[in-house]
Amino acid sequence: MRATTPLRQRGLIGRVIPVLVLIPVLVLVTAVGLSGCKPAQQAPKSAAPAPVVEQASSLRIAFRFTSGGVALGAQGGRWVSASGQSVALARAAMLLSGFALCTAAGACVATPEAVAHLDMQSGKLEVNLRALPERRYERLVFQVGLPADINHGDPAQYAPGHALHPLENGLHWGWQGGYVFAALEGHYAKAPSVRGEPAQAGFVYHVANDANLTAVSVPVSLAHDGRSTLSIDIDVGRLIDAAAPGGMAAGETASTHSRSEDAVLQRIAS
Repeated sequence: MRATTPLRQRGLIGRVIPVLVLIPVLVLVTAVGLSGCKPAQQAPKSAAPAPVVEQASSLRIAFRFTSGGVALGAQGGRWVSASGQSVALARAAMLLSGFALCTAAGACVATPEAVAHLDMQSGKLEVNLRALPERRYERLVFQVGLPADINHGDPAQYAPGHALHPLENGLHWGWQGGYVFAALEGHYAKAPSVRGEPAQAGFVYHVANDANLTAVSVPVSLAHDGRSTLSIDIDVGRLIDAAAPGGMAAGETASTHSRSEDAVLQRIAS
């Protein structure tokens, strides 16, 4: 099952599917003997039914970075933005946390220990949610970014290979502290040069800081049974269109480093 979401998507709840519960009825027929000298024998009482033990297993979530429905590989991709500008994406990386799956009735199962590092270039695009009860789920929720206590924790506590190890994700700000929650980098075509060839300029969108922790809610239809994989597309083309609706321009809409009152950042998060 594949769902598509922009970076920020609030209040999307999957459609409610009625659940029909079938209760088997056991009819016990007792034969009574016709001998008048013997009392009728009572049927033995049936044992109480064993409690139902709900199974739990891992759920694999596979992400893709896309633009216009087209998956972007390790080398990124090139497309024409909504403003008619040629865009070439070289890097897309994100840190995700706060994963939970919710049923149609609104009961949510959180997996607070799960953190995902998504990286287009290296192909790290998966996360496993462990010990998830085997139920039908209608909504996936997660956050782009990290809670404040994790964001400002000591990155040295994580072993090599962990999603939050600085050398693993390349998204920690070092001495400044904290992580970059999402990074989009690449080039865009400027106005044609004197020689008639389009000039290239770079763009850098870095979303960080506690105030920019972003909640995402995606409707799904998942019958989790221990062999499940949930596929989620992240449309970076739509994010870039939001950041620069009139096209990118140096010093105006081609970068953000999450400073307060940054108009580009506000458009991405809106």
